[in-house]
Amino acid sequence: MANIFDVLKAHKLTVITDSEGDPLIAIDCVPEENHSMPSEVTEYPVEDGAYISDFVINKNKTVTITGLVSDDPIAIVQTGLFSRTLTPLLPNVLKSKLPYSPSGKNKPSKEVFDKFEEIRDNKIMVNLITGLKQYKNMIIVQLDIPRDRTTVRSLKFTVKFAQVRFVISETVYAPAIMRRSENLNTDPAKNFGEKSSKGFKPRTGSALYNGAEFFGLL
Repeated sequence: MANIFDVLKAHKLTVITDSEGDPLIAIDCVPEENHSMPSEVTEYPVEDGAYISDFVINKNKTVTITGLVSDDPIAIVQTGLFSRTLTPLLPNVLKSKLPYSPSGKNKPSKEVFDKFEEIRDNKIMVNLITGLKQYKNMIIVQLDIPRDRTTVRSLKFTVKFAQVRFVISETVYAPAIMRRSENLNTDPAKNFGEKSSKGFKPRTGSALYNGAEFFGLL
């Protein structure tokens, strides 16, 4: 049997899953979806022959989705943005795994709102499946839910995800650092001989002079 991603891709559906791949939120209709892959390049001149990759930083990929979840998935959505919802097209393999009922019995709009809030408040990483690509390790960085008279029985939202990138750390053992006495080629200490105080001549007639003369130092 085809995996869930293949089924969703075939039906052009957008679904949010947990890290194990189990669906958390199936979006009935997505009128707008923006995939952003920003990079930053140095503003300073680059030396000719240098590796350009050293001067470019790839920032986190983001996906912004404007979507709708309806409490009446079979009904026509009375807005200018949507022609009909896609929940009836959900394959049975997906319906059975959703944490809410897409038939409208449990008010999917409220349950999806609660699920979005849970994911955001607990900083849960999720997977995002779209018709273009599957993204892993996504975090909600912005969630907007406008309400008016046209959204009484539905949930219209704009959610922005950013992808978290991971690196693998590796411990490298460096050779022991030599002690300074082993590392430096120093010359042996030189003997400058015995220092004498005879070069000092105290003033004649002073107490210091008389004492030095008494002890035979002069």
